[in-house]
Amino acid sequence: MSDSSEPESSEKKEDLTGKDRMISNVLTGWVAYVIFLIAGFIMPRLIDNYEGQFALGIWDFSWTFINYLSMSGLGLAAALNRFVPRYRTTGELDKLGETVSTVVMLQILIAIFVISVTALLYFIVPVYFSDRLGDQTEVASLVVFFLGAGLAVEMLFDSSRGVIAGYHRWDIVNGINSLSRIASTIGMIAALLMGGGLISLSVVYFAVTCIFMLARYFVSRKLCTDINVAFSSASMATAKEMLVFGLKTVAVVMPRIILLQTINVIIAASLGPAALAVFTRPVVLVKYVGTFISRFSFVLTPTAGALQASGDDKGIRDFILETTRISVSITLPLLIVIAAYGDVIIGIWMGDDYINQPLIILLAIGTFLQASQQTTVRILIGMNMHGRLGLISFVIILLVFIPGYIYFSETGWSLINAAVLFVLSEILGAGIVIPIYACRLVKIPIYQYLKRAFVTPVLICCVFLGVILLNRVMFEDSRLLALLGGLLSGGLILSLLYWKLLLTTDQRGKLSGYMKKFSPAR
Repeated sequence: MSDSSEPESSEKKEDLTGKDRMISNVLTGWVAYVIFLIAGFIMPRLIDNYEGQFALGIWDFSWTFINYLSMSGLGLAAALNRFVPRYRTTGELDKLGETVSTVVMLQILIAIFVISVTALLYFIVPVYFSDRLGDQTEVASLVVFFLGAGLAVEMLFDSSRGVIAGYHRWDIVNGINSLSRIASTIGMIAALLMGGGLISLSVVYFAVTCIFMLARYFVSRKLCTDINVAFSSASMATAKEMLVFGLKTVAVVMPRIILLQTINVIIAASLGPAALAVFTRPVVLVKYVGTFISRFSFVLTPTAGALQASGDDKGIRDFILETTRISVSITLPLLIVIAAYGDVIIGIWMGDDYINQPLIILLAIGTFLQASQQTTVRILIGMNMHGRLGLISFVIILLVFIPGYIYFSETGWSLINAAVLFVLSEILGAGIVIPIYACRLVKIPIYQYLKRAFVTPVLICCVFLGVILLNRVMFEDSRLLALLGGLLSGGLILSLLYWKLLLTTDQRGKLSGYMKKFSPAR
């Protein structure tokens, strides 16, 4: 009797909401982010050194098309990220198998679409961009083709990512992504050292993607043994449900992707690939901040879905307020450092030819509201309450972008003009819309949202900004010394203020416990 009761007791203790794995999932996500960050700093500098600024612009230009195509995933992996933990929580294993089987079939169709469009782009690029690309037109076409083929492979196996994440095993997802990034970076470095160009880099990316997507597929089959995938289980009703949810998810992220990639195309067509390379570097810096926060926000989607399934409305409201507060507390100091020392960072990273300080400051300001509220968006996605948010954002961005595009096309494009258009669209189309929409939906007073999530972190970061700027003035003759001094003194003061004023007594106790747990034994 006792033997048979032990597995049952053990099973009851499993936390299907994923809260017990949240810290480890976030930490592994941030470790993966550091690897992504290092690789992202290495490759542009090497491409610039070995191939030149024009070639780096072509590499950025080629990725613009791939970023457009990435939206064809239709958010189906995010759908699995929500529905897998939901059906596990409710015990509907038949529905779970049906959902995964349906998504696998849809992903096959999407992969076919992506490779078809990629082949079409191979012929389109020379027609519309040969005047700016010159003798590198064929190179750009081939790079777009191999990068697109890699994306098609990702789409083919993307359901395995959604399933693993739905089991709250972001540590596995992040681990595979990290290994893939390391292998890709090593392969690209080897290709450059052996005299290969951009085409070789894209071939390496394609080959590494194939290997690691297959590896992730087999890991998902090994891990998720209670899911039975069979094409006969797929249904049109489930396909419609997944597509509706996925399209709503894509609609949330689509406006920003379309906005940024369209501006990239405008810069490449109007000012040339070399100018695009300059514009992309600070964009990458602020994007890294968003990526860092995304490693935290992604793990919230399945937890929010499980909380909703359990009917815990108050828990969801507290979840939104607390996670947004954490996100603001992390995002704002990082963007302050970029705004104040972006020229130093880019100068060390890429050289003085890539420095444009007004551009850096504009992009840092424009990123804050959108990046800091990714947690709120991901929770809404987990609750399947995000559909109109994307539509509203898209409409507002269009209302800002279209007249801005007409005006700057008449007066002439510059990198600053492009940044102004991006920032205005970003702030109005995402930063302001998100809190208003979310608060109305989950019944949180807007003043409570702003007070709890923003006020204290912003006031503390004003002190942090003062320390950062003071170091900039004190060490104006040495930009590197100013950066190091600002990070050390500002980081120390920020940590003390956060510990004293931001964290609750319970949070300080938990953090102290984790610090003791990982401190060396006496």
